[in-house]
Amino acid sequence: MNRLFTFIATALIFWAGNLTKVKAEIMNKEIQLVQDWDKTFPKSEKVKHEKVTFKTQYGLTLAADLYIPKNAEGKLPAIAVSGPFGAVKEQCSGLYAQTMAERGFITIAFDPSFTGESSGEPRRTASPDINTEDFLAAVDYLSMRDDVDAGRIGIIGICGWGGIALNAAAQDPRIKATAAITMYDMSRVSGNGYFDADDSEEKRYSVRKAWAEARTADLKNRTFTMAGGVVDPLPENAPQFVKDYHAYYKTPRGYHKRSGNSNEGWRTTGCQAYANTRFLYYINEIRSAVLIVHGEKAHSRYFGESAFRYMMDGKAEGYDFARKPNPVPNNKQLLIIPGASHCDLYDGGGKGMIPWDNIEEFLKKNLKYDTMKIRFINAVCILALILASASKSANASQLKDKEMMITEKKNIGSKLALYPMPVTVVGAEVNGKVNWLLVAHVGIIGHDRILVSMSDKHYTNQGIIESKKLSVNLVDQKMLSKADYVGSVSGASVDKSGVFDFHWGKNGSPVIDASQLVMECNVVDIYKSDGFDNFICSIANTYAAPEVLDDNGRLDYTQLKPVLFEFPTYSYIATGEIIGKCLKLDKEPSMCVKEPMTADGIVRLSKIEVYPQYLDEYMKYATEVGEISLRTEPGVLTMYAVGEKENPCKITILETYASHEAYEKHIASEHFQKYKQGTLHMVKSLVLSDQTPLNPANRIKNFIQ
Repeated sequence: MNRLFTFIATALIFWAGNLTKVKAEIMNKEIQLVQDWDKTFPKSEKVKHEKVTFKTQYGLTLAADLYIPKNAEGKLPAIAVSGPFGAVKEQCSGLYAQTMAERGFITIAFDPSFTGESSGEPRRTASPDINTEDFLAAVDYLSMRDDVDAGRIGIIGICGWGGIALNAAAQDPRIKATAAITMYDMSRVSGNGYFDADDSEEKRYSVRKAWAEARTADLKNRTFTMAGGVVDPLPENAPQFVKDYHAYYKTPRGYHKRSGNSNEGWRTTGCQAYANTRFLYYINEIRSAVLIVHGEKAHSRYFGESAFRYMMDGKAEGYDFARKPNPVPNNKQLLIIPGASHCDLYDGGGKGMIPWDNIEEFLKKNLKYDTMKIRFINAVCILALILASASKSANASQLKDKEMMITEKKNIGSKLALYPMPVTVVGAEVNGKVNWLLVAHVGIIGHDRILVSMSDKHYTNQGIIESKKLSVNLVDQKMLSKADYVGSVSGASVDKSGVFDFHWGKNGSPVIDASQLVMECNVVDIYKSDGFDNFICSIANTYAAPEVLDDNGRLDYTQLKPVLFEFPTYSYIATGEIIGKCLKLDKEPSMCVKEPMTADGIVRLSKIEVYPQYLDEYMKYATEVGEISLRTEPGVLTMYAVGEKENPCKITILETYASHEAYEKHIASEHFQKYKQGTLHMVKSLVLSDQTPLNPANRIKNFIQ
């Protein structure tokens, strides 16, 4: 038979080799799992590996490689990985799974239905619905494991499985984070060809006719013909992306005997269902986090960019349908890797092209960490609430109102909900050498004690228990990168003594020079809780840099600006704004913490002329709306008013809004509507003039006076 461009047979669009014939195999044969390490990448000593199987709701059995971090304890976040389209788990999906396991996740790399070691006949068959179910079944499997936190499951799809991953994420809210790596939209390329060059009824009919003829021939011959994998040997005129596929699938770099792309490819009619399907219709409704990664030079880049735009805006080039913009756009990312091709993101291409750190950061941020291990503070809070409630009597109607109020809130379980907390670096001497550890569980006990809570597995604890001394070094943004580093490696294996310049404090603890506030502490007691050493400390000395003290020698936290850590989202948060004075908030109101200016933020001059007889009354309305807006609306950044000297009735107000959404919320607010309706008859003229800030980082914070 003639050589076929794989558009007819595979959604990878390889150049097909000569068609080969294989006999139909018996349905439902028991799968056999290879126990030897037969991967295309070296085995890591940092993880435990085993073979597992699980069922799909179509009754198919999927084979997978399970990777678990060594010394893992408790329930961990988990990730299911598959791809590329036509590959097996022994190739790059296994590499991704193993690498993410090294970084703290429980992972599986699975063979899709009808491929690799998974069940399903006839072999090398693909289906949009079955393949989407493969991902959902993988989530089923992970969610049922005792060592997995079912609320922290993500997926990674590579190449054609990147598009399938997006389809699964649109279907299943259990998937909290999705990474689509060098993705294909298989249904788009199967139906339209590359760059939609074959998007016509005539060309699709020609392909449909070829498929129909192939099906009839297979039936007559009682065989399944195969389309052929990556062409070998390479034709001289092969395009670069075909050369890239050959370099991966047909050389020791990525060849595997069970891989369709490395051998005889897909069944000739095995991908027929993809050509008559468009399955990313609802990705604009994905609320969970999504990261799409593509190489700058990848031939497939347009798939990811178009899918990202459609996911965000509900419309994009290459998508005939239009829908609403994404309801949760802030957790979606598109990452383009400079110089990388499509296959470079399979295994790095020998050039380290896979952005492991970016993928890890994305997954850790969006697979929110559970804090249930730390229970005692939460228990105290609950006890206090119970005692406070018991001390007050209530009549039947009050009790009914209270019950109604409580039921309006969602019970999210017994989770510690007191974050964010200050980021600190704890310093101690361990085995004769200084060690540093990032700690964000530091609390106050009375006015002269602090609590430093640390996992009992930390190397640093040994030195603290022996010496009964430590330093607590407050972290600002300048120190943050080094502080983050000392929290990511263990002192048992890495010498961290030289990370910070330091000196010895008067109490004998190491004090970081760069920290603007340091407390030297003596350990007076150790409270043991589940998995934690909780050091109760008295404060021996407190050292403060002169620049963070006010004129009276007191700490000024608008200058110190300590970094906070928010554990549920694994995020660092900046501080430094005063939002009001304690016990004087009604008399000395200040502004709420403000949102950052975004690309669609608004900077506007409102030029107003008021009738003279209404000037005083107008100013009362304007002052009130300005004060309430700045105090209560995070998206209202400034309302600064000036009047002309010659004509006080001509007033100019500088208004800035963090985003268009913030502006819409403002004009819909009750206080603005009160101002608008109350002053309509007072305003002689109004001219709105939008401006472009010369420095978008500038912030003016004033009430209307």
